[in-house]
Amino acid sequence: MRLIRLGCAALVIGVVATGFDASAGIPDARRPELVTSKIYDFGAAPPVCKLGVYGPRDNAAPDNWKNVLSFDPVNGDYFYTWLNLDSLTCNSACGLGSYGEISAAHLVMSFPTSPETLVVAVGIVGVTPATCRYQNSTIVTCPAFDQMITWEGATNQPVDFTIPIPPECRLEITASGNGQAFLQYNFKYAKHSSQATRPRAELQTTAVQCHTFVPVSFDSEDWYDNYTGGNPIMYVDVEQCQQVPVRHATWGQLKQLYR
Repeated sequence: MRLIRLGCAALVIGVVATGFDASAGIPDARRPELVTSKIYDFGAAPPVCKLGVYGPRDNAAPDNWKNVLSFDPVNGDYFYTWLNLDSLTCNSACGLGSYGEISAAHLVMSFPTSPETLVVAVGIVGVTPATCRYQNSTIVTCPAFDQMITWEGATNQPVDFTIPIPPECRLEITASGNGQAFLQYNFKYAKHSSQATRPRAELQTTAVQCHTFVPVSFDSEDWYDNYTGGNPIMYVDVEQCQQVPVRHATWGQLKQLYR
């Protein structure tokens, strides 16, 4: 049985102010037309690089393994997925002095009930250095925003939602950044929120240590040690690494360019 998780005010630093629709109880959020969806296909050739958890889906995972989203509007329902720019395999340009721009976040879910409407906060936060690094939600890499998602298709299908990330969200391997961060999801609302009807998180086949963290009370628990099944499929698209422009710090350095 999943433990009751308590949110912390520090976890929502950078979240866009969100009110509630008094008539429907739905948080204000970016409209669902911005989000695209498709059936999750691990074997499809990615148009861009990926970071996070995006392995083959566990088609045989029982429902109780996936029924882990509480959609707690008061305390929050947070999941954190490790991102490491150095792990990109789509090209060899990553390394010291490079950056990768995050263009979209992905979330793979299935729905016992359709149609469904949900609201999730999406952001990128920092890393707490440790042998098994974990999130530091007080370091805001890319400010969070609330996104509404709707689904009107078939039930119990693994749907991969693509959520656009605002421009200038990047990871850098420089003196100011080690190219690591955590993708933060906070599941804030679902039209169907009972244990039997709420959306499910789809899982990859293999559980990987130190990649997914879930706050419980005042601790951050590694999915690998505390849950059954592979990690939830949550990842980002990253444009191929580029070199960080050199900034000349002094007037003398600038003059040398024009001699």
